[in-house]
Amino acid sequence: GLGIGPQRLTDPLLQSFGFGSDITIHHPAIDAAFVIQAHDPSHVQQVLFDPTVTQTLLAARDAGRLSIDDERVLLSHDGWAREPRELGGRLGAVHRLALALLDARRRHRAGARS
Repeated sequence: GLGIGPQRLTDPLLQSFGFGSDITIHHPAIDAAFVIQAHDPSHVQQVLFDPTVTQTLLAARDAGRLSIDDERVLLSHDGWAREPRELGGRLGAVHRLALALLDARRRHRAGARS
């Protein structure tokens, strides 16, 4: 199971008291922006540290509030996209992230089998 969500101001404090867990991938921008949880931390660290995933994850984060689990990539935004291009840009960011995650997971699994 995978869970990625935005880092909230209270998350580091709660984690310091043992509430919740956060996997670090040793990428400062990703670690600061997201709370990452997974059943297989090693797998998620390798997938998320992939340069394509890292770039698209940060781009999608800049498009709105991002949430990822095993089945979906969700993006919400506290405002209206008034221009079709603006909405298309946000949807494109989510689409590129979903494709990058799928590709990185496949490559990691294929490498693990070799």
